[in-house]
Amino acid sequence: MAALRSVIFDLDGTLVDVAGAAARCVGRIAAASKATEIDPAATRAAFRAARSARARLASWVARTITSHGGRPPPTRAIARALRDVARDVEPDVRVVEVVASVARTHRVAIVTNGPRDLQRAKLRAAGLAELLPPSSVFVSGELGVRKPDARIFRRALVATGAPVEATLFVGDDEREDIEGARALGMRTCRVAPAGTPTSADERVEHVSALPRVLACVT
Repeated sequence: MAALRSVIFDLDGTLVDVAGAAARCVGRIAAASKATEIDPAATRAAFRAARSARARLASWVARTITSHGGRPPPTRAIARALRDVARDVEPDVRVVEVVASVARTHRVAIVTNGPRDLQRAKLRAAGLAELLPPSSVFVSGELGVRKPDARIFRRALVATGAPVEATLFVGDDEREDIEGARALGMRTCRVAPAGTPTSADERVEHVSALPRVLACVT
């Protein structure tokens, strides 16, 4: 097996806790609506269930605020607030340290689905933008192609200059990240809770555990 030369990361749910950011956003909206506190874990679950359907999540937020004794703003206003979720992203020192460490020994890139400005704003808010050049970040909103389409993965592979068999892809979504990367022949690591079914070569509960994986595959 080829020695590992590059690591390509997903962004949302892998390097950036967007579910946590959404929970903080919803908490602000609920407080302004005079609702009792909404359990952040419930918001996280609703965020994962809605995936990228902001209108669906906004409807859930409106109903939940009402059930918590508040008067929610219009769902369109809630959806706009959720669209600006980058303002609620917080740096995770464990993630920053791991990415910085990996970048010292491997070629690193990021492949992410989402609007250009929003995804790059999340990178800055998470303290990751200074760790790798903008040319190593591949955003679907800039390229017009989304994971799991092979073309966006290939752009990152060209940037790293590493062979596909010497590249590890790290992501949280089974279809977009793991299956998409495996289809090209990359090694894969899924960020997911213990017991989550996956076809990935490795699984970790948090990206901070990645050094253990790298020690096994390099």
